[in-house]
Amino acid sequence: SETDEPSLDCGEICSYEVKVEEKRKYYPYIRKTVKCGSIMKRMALNPATPEIPPKKIPAELYDEFTQNGELPNKNYWYINDKKKISRVNRQKHFTKDAIEQLIKNDKAGKIIGTYDVLEPKKSITAYKNEISNNRGVVIGSQSPWLEALALSAGAKHMTTLEYNNNPFLHPNITKIHPYDMAKIYANSSFQEFDFALSYSSIEHSGLGRYGDPLNPYGDLEAVAQVWCMLKPGGLFILGLPETHNETSYLQFNAMRRYGHSRLKHLTANFEVIDRFIGYERYDLQGIWVLRKSQ
Repeated sequence: SETDEPSLDCGEICSYEVKVEEKRKYYPYIRKTVKCGSIMKRMALNPATPEIPPKKIPAELYDEFTQNGELPNKNYWYINDKKKISRVNRQKHFTKDAIEQLIKNDKAGKIIGTYDVLEPKKSITAYKNEISNNRGVVIGSQSPWLEALALSAGAKHMTTLEYNNNPFLHPNITKIHPYDMAKIYANSSFQEFDFALSYSSIEHSGLGRYGDPLNPYGDLEAVAQVWCMLKPGGLFILGLPETHNETSYLQFNAMRRYGHSRLKHLTANFEVIDRFIGYERYDLQGIWVLRKSQ
């Protein structure tokens, strides 16, 4: 019936009001009501995105983008990454052979990936028993290095959720546009994932930089969507730029940088079970290991 049809309302996920907050080791835990039918349906919103990402925060969205002052815009830092990747680069980086080479390099002890950091590998290795022989999803992926790390750790199959259309040509990787994932979730063919990975992606969600729809709550929705796609008890390894204190800030349209004030909303309904920090590049990415409560 029509009444059972999920609405497009984002509900408590797109609200900064805190109803249930509990003290935890790293920062407070917040519980929010998640209507997965609606949150996942919202993935299909605005498939036609602006040709050029906006340079300034629209005035009517300013308070929402800045979390009513708790995520102040420190400075404008404009980047337009809505570009096509050349055919040569696609051949070089996204073929089966190229991805197999990444896996070989990882097994040989080389650091793979765009950022030349150890923490993603460390976090995946620490939770290898939850990745091996299981199905995972990567949220945001310009190149398939996280997928390669998971496959190297024994993952059965990886799904990549990404707005760009660069094909990852490997039999154990399926690339899906969020618009199509919303359709899959809405019918009976969707299978919950055992684990999820994301590194240096969520902080960009909703800022338009990568050709995605402008959305002040884009990061909060993206993590809620992961919650909806995971099985109960499922693991989410999440890499983000951090302030390592209470305060958070925005640099529109480049990124958000997370302190406790934004993190507690971002990881609502997840228990934080572990933490990995790269001390050599302490000001950059930290990794949180989250678990969907049973």
